[in-house]
Amino acid sequence: MKKNTFLLLLFLGLGLANALLFFKDYDFSKPAINYELFAVDRPQDIDAVVISQGRLAYRLEREKSGWELNGKTVRPKLIELLLKVLKDNRIEQALSKEASKKTAPILQKNGILVSVESKGLPVLEFYAGGDRSRTTSYLLEKGSRQVYTAGLPGHDSFIAGLFEIPETEWTLPNAKR
Repeated sequence: MKKNTFLLLLFLGLGLANALLFFKDYDFSKPAINYELFAVDRPQDIDAVVISQGRLAYRLEREKSGWELNGKTVRPKLIELLLKVLKDNRIEQALSKEASKKTAPILQKNGILVSVESKGLPVLEFYAGGDRSRTTSYLLEKGSRQVYTAGLPGHDSFIAGLFEIPETEWTLPNAKR
């Protein structure tokens, strides 16, 4: 009986030592990542998306008959893609503090500000940018300093590129309402 008790205590001690070594370098002060930080739960509630870079800005608006930009019909496939990206994008990883400190000001200055509205109020605002050659998209929540890489699960995609589409490419040629 003494031998069993000794072995039980030995295994418990080894298990505790293993757990301590496993969590030794873990930073418990880091907040858990909300992998859906930039995702919109109900894209059917979106009534406008404003895309701006510097002084240039344009507004995609949901009307009763569909999406419009400056009174012209927006390409249905592009809107479908935009709503899919806004719903399904996921954070892949948070950049380190040092990398975020360098990247955040660049995104704020050169990135594209995306404002998603529902019932006339912004529900999500973020900066998007990235490295097209590496298909890496960087997203920064407006008012934050933490930069994330993001993508669509199961796709090797450059989602930030969607927000780089020029205003003239969003509408159907010769389409007016």
